Amino acid sequence: MFKKLLTYGFGESVARGFNWLILALLPLFTTDPGEYGMVGLIVALEGIGMSIFMAGQDRSVLRYYFHDKRPALLLFTVYVLCVIALIPLWMGIGAGSLFTDTLAGIPYFPHILLLVGVILFMNLNKVYLSVLRVEEVPRKYVSLRVGFAGLKLVLVLALITNLSGGLAYLAGVLIASVIIFAITLPQISKRVEASFDGALVKRLWIFGWPFMFHVMGGNVLTFADRFMLEWYLDLSAVGAYTLAYTLGGAVSFIYAAMSIYFEPLIYKKTEEPDLAEKLMGLYSTACILFGALWGLGILVALPFLIDQFWGEAYESIKTIVPIILAAHLLMPIYLQANYRLTLHEQTRILATGTVIAAVANIVCNIILIPERGAEGAAIATFLSLLVLCGIVFFFSMKYTGVKWRTLKSIPVLVITLIGTFSLVFVPLPWMAVAVFVGLIVFTAIHLVNASPRLVAYLKR
Repeated sequence: MFKKLLTYGFGESVARGFNWLILALLPLFTTDPGEYGMVGLIVALEGIGMSIFMAGQDRSVLRYYFHDKRPALLLFTVYVLCVIALIPLWMGIGAGSLFTDTLAGIPYFPHILLLVGVILFMNLNKVYLSVLRVEEVPRKYVSLRVGFAGLKLVLVLALITNLSGGLAYLAGVLIASVIIFAITLPQISKRVEASFDGALVKRLWIFGWPFMFHVMGGNVLTFADRFMLEWYLDLSAVGAYTLAYTLGGAVSFIYAAMSIYFEPLIYKKTEEPDLAEKLMGLYSTACILFGALWGLGILVALPFLIDQFWGEAYESIKTIVPIILAAHLLMPIYLQANYRLTLHEQTRILATGTVIAAVANIVCNIILIPERGAEGAAIATFLSLLVLCGIVFFFSMKYTGVKWRTLKSIPVLVITLIGTFSLVFVPLPWMAVAVFVGLIVFTAIHLVNASPRLVAYLKR
């Protein structure tokens, strides 16, 4: 178990580290924060577009590929759905270009056209990576993830010398995505069965569409503030906020690295709900521990990084980063509830909760950005993620029949909530250090006590 976890976790961390480095290093090559802000908007549209046009089908692979009687037909259907889903996007681009030259401040040509290609090939590659997760082939998965991320980093930094920041990013990601798809195409062709099953299409769509709105809402939670900052302020404000979010939000790649192993394992325990709950508790506690370690490291290093690398143009992020860190420390609470709902096939509440939280995010941004600028956008992110966690966790308990008193991770989740509120509403340096140190100690003790019993249970 732990060998695979370390393999997946290491590979995913390296891959996301390369992605993080792109956004962390680009300010060194683009002296204008406004140009860096354009990259931030493109990354935002990339995330939103991938979530919409994936239509939740990567989660269909995770949930059904292992159990389905005809996995080759299921996989072929998933690929077809990913391609067909882009048709409305092309129609929207055509209609929009008749009335304006830009979309959210980004030119339709060539930027948006390149972005469509990025979305297509990134989603196709993501489906195959989901297959490798289900098949538990960590070496192949890690080689593809790390290879793609490393290639993207090299290409973007190589192209930045001749192209603007936005074009360099899009061209680098598209070229890297096409290369990876070409490499994996022979393996994909061996795993698919070209046929049509209307009942299967319906089943996959019914299962996947809540994830589409859920992930889309999640991307709105993550990225809407950048578009609103551009609307209320300017691209320079977007650039500073993007860097702050890059630093504070990087903790999410720790969560994702661990989920690469834990999520399929949890879903395989459909017939053992008690064990699945123990795994979810272990996952969320470990995420909080490593998230707190990252947060403490970033806060200690931040003054040095600004002074030595990014300069005075990014001085304002010192007050924004702790709030972004606090917001992302809430995510393990949400992820535990997400996996619980998915395990019990109660995914509709994910879409509902995410849409409500996305609306809350937009409302909070409208209220807070004019008054407090980029710091207001960070507080809006925290408040909306708090709404999301509350809704999804409450209904995950209600709809699945899990009893509150049986959750061993409740003390960890309560301490995390108290700590994050302190980070946001008591903005003092010593408070931030105390919160992170306290979380590290508390979660480490909890894991030391829980892990041996869980390992023994898994070996039975």
